[in-house]
Amino acid sequence: MPLFRKAHLFPPPVLLSMPSIGFDISDRSIKYIGLKEESHGLVLDTYGKIALPQGLVVSGKIVNIEGLRAIITEMKKTISRRFVRVALPEEQVYSFNVTIPAMKSSEVRNAIMLQLEDHVPVATVDAVFDYDLFSQTKDEMTFQVAVISQTVIDSYFSLFDGTGFTPLSFELEAQSIARAIVSADDPRTFMVIDLGETRTGICVVFKGLVLFTSTVDVGGHHLTEAIMKYFSLSEREAIIKKEKFGLHSGAIDTGVFPALINLLSTLKDEVNKHYIYWHKYPFEDGTLRPKIDAIYLCGGEANLIGLDDYLTASLTLQVERANPWVNTNPLLEYIPEMSYKEALANVTTLGLALGDFTHD
Repeated sequence: MPLFRKAHLFPPPVLLSMPSIGFDISDRSIKYIGLKEESHGLVLDTYGKIALPQGLVVSGKIVNIEGLRAIITEMKKTISRRFVRVALPEEQVYSFNVTIPAMKSSEVRNAIMLQLEDHVPVATVDAVFDYDLFSQTKDEMTFQVAVISQTVIDSYFSLFDGTGFTPLSFELEAQSIARAIVSADDPRTFMVIDLGETRTGICVVFKGLVLFTSTVDVGGHHLTEAIMKYFSLSEREAIIKKEKFGLHSGAIDTGVFPALINLLSTLKDEVNKHYIYWHKYPFEDGTLRPKIDAIYLCGGEANLIGLDDYLTASLTLQVERANPWVNTNPLLEYIPEMSYKEALANVTTLGLALGDFTHD
């Protein structure tokens, strides 16, 4: 869903257009990246990851603002940049497309507002929303709309009070990922599977716009727990075993593959379900959805050995790991300090950081 792609929810005044960092808060960690421009492209200026204690953030919702704020305040001591671009969790954002009669651009917001409660479980008075024009004819206009509760936005704003950081924008996580891994001049349609620590995000990207998002409750931590239980291992031992063996054929002998197969089968079924749904049902205005041309895999757990091969074989669709640097640097004269595995886990923060250099 193209939340804030052309019109950020809280766009900064021109005077505030200063270097920022992408800031991705998940249930288990905070990741950040700052970029700077050099003659051979954009390069890393600063990046890092801070582990979070359990319970501060749950399913994308900030549960303990004071505890999380204290951690962010401590982070500021080692980060010189003041401004941040923050990802909003998929679990807290509702998206839909709506077709309205052709009208002046100044009238569109009110027309969409009147239809919000028909599409999302958020009262209009408590809704913050943004939209992008998807298609237009002489008589009609179709928009992609994203909605989030004012309460959630307020919690994120309040989070940064007194930390030394100032939010420039808030953006749907999937849109940040799309900006990072989908080439800016690629007209094709992509399904993106973002396999993170606590959940997997699935989205469809068309011409840079995120048209669909969904979340599956399968993440890297669940895979680790399955290995812990299967082998009676500690968490650290299970992580080492997962990273060493992955899903290659040799993993069958170690028992890693059987330990993970139920969760991976659930993930595969969810991806397949959304793939079929996308092609089976048209948009609300009756037009057919564009065919998905490729499937990209990203997120920290996308580094699991053999995962791309497993999904390709089980879905009978080509699944490939994304290129996190496709819109950042051609890597012809620059070797990032961050490894490919790290970059694949940081596509959200890379996409957010690119916001300083793109003008949608």
